[in-house]
Amino acid sequence: MNREQIESCLDRVFLHHWDYSDGEQRYFMAKEQGVRGFAHSLGDRLSLAPIVEMPMNLQNFYRIEACLDKEVKQSRYAVSYDLVETHEEIQYIEVICSVILPVSEARWHRYKTAPNGEFIHEAFGLLEQSWLSTQPKYDQIATEILCLGEKYQFMVLDDSILSAEANPSWPVPFPGNPQPTLRDFIFPGVLD
Repeated sequence: MNREQIESCLDRVFLHHWDYSDGEQRYFMAKEQGVRGFAHSLGDRLSLAPIVEMPMNLQNFYRIEACLDKEVKQSRYAVSYDLVETHEEIQYIEVICSVILPVSEARWHRYKTAPNGEFIHEAFGLLEQSWLSTQPKYDQIATEILCLGEKYQFMVLDDSILSAEANPSWPVPFPGNPQPTLRDFIFPGVLD
C-alpha cells in the first residue's frame, strides 16, 4: 500500500465510519491467524522466542516481539535496570501489525546503561542505517521480517509514511496530541 491508499482507507474509517471488518468476526480471526503465523515463522527461521500480544484496551494493534538475547525471556516492557546491568545491553525486535490495514511497522529496541548509570532506551526503524551500520548481523532478521510481512499480508511500512502528518479533519485519537501522524491512526494506542 502506498501513502495515498493508506490515507484513503483511513478517510473511510475515520470520516465515513466504514466498518473495515464488515461486521465479520472472521476478519479478526484471520488477522490473528496471520499475526500468529508471522510470529511462529519468525521464531522458526531465526531461532527466536517471540511473544504475541493481541489488541486490548487502548492498544488497538497486534504486537510481536522477540529478544535477541536468548537468555532474556522477559517482554521488553519488563526490562529492569538490574537486568540491563547484568547483560550490559539488551536488544529486541518488535513488529506491530495494524488491525485496520494490512500493514505493519518493525522497530529495533536497545536497552543499556550509560557510564553515569542512566538507564537508556533507544528505538530504531527496521531499515534505519544508524542501527544496521553498527549491527550488520541483524541484516538477515530485517530481510526475513520484510519477507514475512509480505507473506502474512502485513506490509512493513517505513517511517517516512508513518511519521507523515495525519489529515487534520480526522478525529484526534488521543487528547493532548495536537499533531497526530499516520502512525497514530494506523496503530491506535502505540507508545514508545
